[in-house]
Amino acid sequence: MRLAKIASLRKDSLSRLALIVDFSYAWNLMDDYFELMHKRIRNDTKAVMLFRACFMKLASILNQPLRRIIELNDEEMLMSVSQYYSSQLVQFVGKVLSVIPTSIYELLEQMTSLMTTGLKAQEAKITKEDLPNYAQLNERFLLAHKAHKISLFVEGMIGMDKCLMGVIEVDPKELLVNGIKNEMMKIITRTLNNYLVFKKEVTTEAFESIIKQTAAKLDNMRTALEYVQDLMGIDALSIWLEQITRIINFYVTRETMMKTKQKVIAESEDEKLIPIPVYEAIDGSPTFLGRLVTGLLNITSPGKALSYFPSCNAWFDSNGSFVFGSKTIRSLTLAFGVVGINGLDKLISYNIGSSMNLFARTYKHYMDAVCKGYIRNIREEIKAGCISELTETLKTNIDKSIVNLSGLSKTLMPLLDKIGRLQFHRKIIQQQLMQLARVESKGFYQVVSNLNRCSLPYFIERKPEDAKPKTSEEYANLKAQRINEVKFLNVVSSLTDTMGLSNPLQKIYLYPKFEMYSIAHMLAVLTIDYLKGVTYNKGLSMLVRKRVANDCPDPQALLAGIVTVLNHMHVNYLREYMVTLCFYIKLVTAQDLVKKKKQRIEPISSNLYVWLNEYCKMTGQPREIINRISSSFVFDTFPYEV
Repeated sequence: MRLAKIASLRKDSLSRLALIVDFSYAWNLMDDYFELMHKRIRNDTKAVMLFRACFMKLASILNQPLRRIIELNDEEMLMSVSQYYSSQLVQFVGKVLSVIPTSIYELLEQMTSLMTTGLKAQEAKITKEDLPNYAQLNERFLLAHKAHKISLFVEGMIGMDKCLMGVIEVDPKELLVNGIKNEMMKIITRTLNNYLVFKKEVTTEAFESIIKQTAAKLDNMRTALEYVQDLMGIDALSIWLEQITRIINFYVTRETMMKTKQKVIAESEDEKLIPIPVYEAIDGSPTFLGRLVTGLLNITSPGKALSYFPSCNAWFDSNGSFVFGSKTIRSLTLAFGVVGINGLDKLISYNIGSSMNLFARTYKHYMDAVCKGYIRNIREEIKAGCISELTETLKTNIDKSIVNLSGLSKTLMPLLDKIGRLQFHRKIIQQQLMQLARVESKGFYQVVSNLNRCSLPYFIERKPEDAKPKTSEEYANLKAQRINEVKFLNVVSSLTDTMGLSNPLQKIYLYPKFEMYSIAHMLAVLTIDYLKGVTYNKGLSMLVRKRVANDCPDPQALLAGIVTVLNHMHVNYLREYMVTLCFYIKLVTAQDLVKKKKQRIEPISSNLYVWLNEYCKMTGQPREIINRISSSFVFDTFPYEV
């Protein structure tokens, strides 16, 4: 009887039936069923396999928009329209199944809390009597129960099998991995954005407490992922490292682009599937990395009674308590890993370049005709770095310049201090990176070290006349060679920075767009004025400030800032700075000895001598310049007293 009814069906009945079962009318209604679907999946993980039939039925949505295109026989339009609607269907399937990764991370949060607060840490050796105390059967049952729930979610997801949505094949395992990556991205960025918020007057204890809380939160989540990664059938720790790397690189780029008012580089199509969340700026910083750099500058600000000790590569306060150093960077390493502190190092480098640019513009703005006149008089007194007779004109010009250029000095000194402190931050980070590289990747560290050492002689020993092309063909070959050399140097520089093999003080952060008029002599005047407010501490064997104020930076930080600025100039500027200070030492000491008849060195002269010793250590300049101008006249004749 049924066969007879089927055989009697007419063509219009079949058309009517096709219209009734057509699902294209539900295109705008699908979003209304998200909550019902999510609720069903949460209650029954195996319901995912039942939804497979629903997803397959959704493919009929393509019938209506493609009907006329098929009649036109336009293959190009057919593929583009099919691709669009298929991608929309895949997005819908992904939204429906996104409840599974979300539920997995909710269970992971509970497991993390249970593992950190509920379970006791097991010791290496446990006595028989204490064994029941460490068993904690109820807690371990809850932990196993939640892990079992996660395995059921994964089993239901993978059991859906591959299906074709239009012209796109949907792989449930790929959807699971992308969902886990997406949730992981949200959790990591939310944790970093919420935890890493520092007050302007942050203390060292508060700063380290915030870092430790962040590290503990991320480490607990990483541990929970490691605990269940075998149940999910994925390499969760590899995914964790991949997402951390993406987050750090994206936020470093965003921080630099926002400050330069440039557009953020668009991500690839694959990266758009797992977007990185963007949060509102806090305290003027669009990312947590910017706030972290600001926090580092705040805890080492010159307004606090702090001193940088080169021998310890750390900051200490007046009571000898530790403030900032390798210990702090190790805490940051626990939170972000090597990728995180390497990204922090890149952002600090950008801040140094930005501060250098501001210094150059400020110097050009304030260096008017009057200022140039004072500096010109000093420069003319020093001809070719040597004079045969002592003259008081140089000292008089310098003293006048100190009085008349005090406004410029007060403007430039905070910038030099900031540059110097950032350089020491980089130095501490580079030390930590080197230690990690030597321990965790000794072989690769040796390879990069040898590559750096072997490639330097090629560029140092090359003569300029060897690079003069004679024909157009030689010019083209030379141009291609230079392009390859630049690429090679960029790769080597990136590797050495990652391995901690570079010296931040010798880096070039910015090429000034204009010449800074007699910057070496101006910095010498600024140094002489500054050293009148410091004193030499015999116990510490270093210069320390007489007063603590924001306008009186730490001597080591100021020196590092001056060295950084001079390293961006011609090499003769480094020598001119030394020569100016050496002549001032000679003139001041000779004048005081003749007039006051004292058999001791004046404090300003001894301060300058200590300053120049540290300057030679930082720059690698030979001490013969100091000995030739000053020591033979002063320091070999009179006892070194301060």
